[in-house]
Amino acid sequence: MRKFLFAVLTAAVALSNLGYAAAQTGPTGPQTPAPPSAPAAPAVNGIAENDVLNYLRTLDPNVRMQKHQDGKGVVFFFTLQRGGWQYKLELNLYQNSLNLITVLGKPIANIQSVPAQVLVPLMVENFPIGPYQFSLYKRTDGSMELLFSISLPRAGLTTASLGNLIDRFCKEVQRTYPLWSAVQNASK
Repeated sequence: MRKFLFAVLTAAVALSNLGYAAAQTGPTGPQTPAPPSAPAAPAVNGIAENDVLNYLRTLDPNVRMQKHQDGKGVVFFFTLQRGGWQYKLELNLYQNSLNLITVLGKPIANIQSVPAQVLVPLMVENFPIGPYQFSLYKRTDGSMELLFSISLPRAGLTTASLGNLIDRFCKEVQRTYPLWSAVQNASK
């Protein structure tokens, strides 16, 4: 009896909702079109491009900035010297996010030559190091680049937090060296 009563109530509610939806007719009366307006400029969240450029110049006076190829952001190319390491970094700055990327080692001509037992630990490390990640990028010549990157929201980013981000990024590259260098060595 309870199942029957529940089924009847469910059907009644469903039918009442259908009747209500079917009764919607939209606005009535004459409509005046809204006046045309200029398209709004996209709101930028977080640090300004010029602030990023000026900060990166303190790290590398030869920093380069160019519009991103998709036209939706800018890319900064810069080099750092830290703890005996040289980092060639790329920072993609979009309206609401940023990506910091570096290529690890030289391009790998034949990724199939790298044994799975070398690649698997690198990919497994993606879980504990998040939001950092390792990935492979296929170049136009067919070779693969091993990348290390982080993607974050741009909101709330300051020059101080950008500096901290770059420092932590470089430390993670160093800390994970045994994993990614094993991939490089296995590809030779």
